[in-house]
Amino acid sequence: MVVTGGSKGIGLETARLLAREGARVLICARRESALAEAAADIRRITGCAVATQSLDVTSVEQIAGLPDAIGQTLGGIDIRVNRAGTGTCKPFLEVSDAELLYGMAVNVFATWEREIAKRPLSGEEAERIRHEWSANQGMRATRWGTPEELASVIVFAASDAASYVNGAVLVADGAQGHS
Repeated sequence: MVVTGGSKGIGLETARLLAREGARVLICARRESALAEAAADIRRITGCAVATQSLDVTSVEQIAGLPDAIGQTLGGIDIRVNRAGTGTCKPFLEVSDAELLYGMAVNVFATWEREIAKRPLSGEEAERIRHEWSANQGMRATRWGTPEELASVIVFAASDAASYVNGAVLVADGAQGHS
């Protein structure tokens, strides 16, 4: 199993749960140091080793080399979890061409609070920004899902427990789109 964006957040938690379930996992992220830290964390918590591969999903050349890296480390894959991503948080008509192209490069060719603030954030600052954004987006009656909650849905969908699920869309949004 390959998890892009696997060095933190939902990607890291997904890799943790997959490793705990006995899957052979390759995590990808841009920074080697973040990958090494994530791999050590997974091994410490689960007792399982995961492979790592430095990967910038905005680089076509690096993406083209991913199949070889997968072949060398895992031999092949059954499941790929694409967790690398970004977004611009403002009305669509206000999004610049540069912002749109950057988002497409990360999301299609392949974090959230830092993109809004344009700087690294502490946990407390990130939580405050999520709440501010949620209030502006009509999400007042719900909360953000935790990495553990979302990773559990991903691991379920990839497991034999979901063997009877076919052609379904599993929505994990805390009922944000429902009245």
